[in-house]
Amino acid sequence: MKINHSWQLIGVALITLIITIVTLEKNGYLRHSSEADSIYLSEFNLIKQLPGESETKLSHIPADYTAQCVQGVLLLRHKKQKDNVGVLVDKKQRAVRC
Repeated sequence: MKINHSWQLIGVALITLIITIVTLEKNGYLRHSSEADSIYLSEFNLIKQLPGESETKLSHIPADYTAQCVQGVLLLRHKKQKDNVGVLVDKKQRAVRC
């Protein structure tokens, strides 16, 4: 009887878990990320001008991003995809101020 009782508890736990997930999904409490949320857009580097160094190598082709200062935070907007707007952050997810 003891073995049967443990299998019943495991079954009830699994059914409860499945019902909970289905209920949360139905009511919209589970958020599924879209592919656009998971795309790493680009990597940015800081080019530091050293004292005594006269030349910095930059590409003559402009980037696909424009920067805008909104409420003291630097926003980047993609030129071609107008709905791609993001806050520029560092590696610790701190916003870059302007």
